This record gives sequence, C-alpha cells and structure tokens, in this order.
Amino acid sequence: MFALRIRALSWPAFGFAVLILIGSTVSGCVPNEHEAEPEQKQAQKQPGEAAEVSESGIWVMRHGEDGGMDRTLTDHGREQVAEAAARFVGVDDLLIWTSPRIRCRQTAEIVKQHVSGARLEVVDWLGHMSELPDDWWEDLPDGPLLLVTHRPVIRNMLDERERDVAGIGHAFVERLDERQ
Repeated sequence: MFALRIRALSWPAFGFAVLILIGSTVSGCVPNEHEAEPEQKQAQKQPGEAAEVSESGIWVMRHGEDGGMDRTLTDHGREQVAEAAARFVGVDDLLIWTSPRIRCRQTAEIVKQHVSGARLEVVDWLGHMSELPDDWWEDLPDGPLLLVTHRPVIRNMLDERERDVAGIGHAFVERLDERQ
C-alpha cells in the first residue's frame, strides 16, 4: 500500500510555512505510524510500557497523541495518557516537570489528576526542540520525578544515558534511572 504523509514546517519569524509531501510504502499498521521515524516504525512501545514505578526514580514521558494543527490532545491521546498515568498511582510526592507546549501541559495535568499529591512545574528546557542543559542530570530534584516532553528531547536524554531510543510513541514512559 502507498501512503502519503504531509508534514508542515513553519518559521513565523520569517513569515512563511512549508508543506512537505512524503510518499512511502506501508506494509502494516504500527501505533502512531504517522509520526514514527523510519527506523522506529517496527518497534514502537505502547503507552506506559517498560516503566517500573516505585517510590523513587526518574521517568520520562512523551505527550499523548495530538490533533495536528492546534497541537492539543485528541480524545485518544487523553486515553493513552490516562492509561500510562495509572502506573504512577500510589507514588508519593511525585514532581512532574513539563514542557511549556500545550500537549505536554495537558499530558502532565492528566497524570497529576491520577496521582494524589502530585506537583506540576513548567520547565522551559523540556520544550520541543530544546537542547539539554549540560548539567541537566545533576540538577534534578530529589524524590520521584516525571519529565513530560517531546520525542526529540527524550531521544537526547536516552542517547546521553546510553539507552535504546527505538519506539518512542505517544504516552511512552521510560525509567531513566533509579535513585540510590
């Protein structure tokens, strides 16, 4: 089967946008295929997969499925996040750091609603195409921490921690490290 993807790129500072049409052959259906990068299509993880949640630790979570141009979560995206958020129920004093983008803030709010006593803070360096600060790992606060962000930022985090970056689908959750 032949699939056509449309990718919109916008540069507001320059006053123009570009639409890129990409044709590709599709052999099967993969969750979140419309956003998957070619090397990731065969191995995307399901929402919440691979997270071992306990009282201490650092996790990273990708926002749920968004609705395209307005970038807010779809109903399906909200369901993905609620499913993944259930893994954090019972974690005391969870601190949630989120990207300032709307889809991440919505994701973080849903997690907060599921976790009693969770606190939420917006952190600019978790933004969509942000570079990680040099000392990001050393400056994380004590206690259980969830970082809600975007695929490029998660890829950078996992690369830096020498972890597998394949399969970062919507509402993906991965433990970065266990606090000692």
